Amino acid sequence: MHNSDDQLETIESSNLTVISHLRRFVEEEFEDLDQNQDGFLSREELLKALFDPGRSTRELSFINFLINRLREISLAFEEEGDGKIDCISRLDVQHYFDNLVSETANSETGTGE
Repeated sequence: MHNSDDQLETIESSNLTVISHLRRFVEEEFEDLDQNQDGFLSREELLKALFDPGRSTRELSFINFLINRLREISLAFEEEGDGKIDCISRLDVQHYFDNLVSETANSETGTGE
C-alpha cells in the first residue's frame, strides 16, 4: 500500500508526462495542422483536424485541448505586430508549455507563487 506522498508523486509525474506528450504532439504536427502554412494554427484549422477521421482518440483529445485553450495559448507570447488572438504560433506553443511545465512543477513541489 502506498502512502499519500507516493501517490502524490505518481500524480505529479503523470501530469508532467501528459504535458510532455501534448507538447510533442503539437510541435510534431504543427505543419500538418497549419493547413494554409501561414505559421499560425487557427480555430478553423483545429476544428478541421478535430473532425479528421484519420486521427486517433489521443490526437483528438490533444486538438480539443488546443481549441479549448486557444486564447490562453495565443497570449503566451506576443509576436511583434501579429495581433492575432484566435491563432497559435510556434512561439506561443513554446512559451505556453514552458510556463505550464514550470507552474506544474512549482505547484507539485510547493514552491508556487
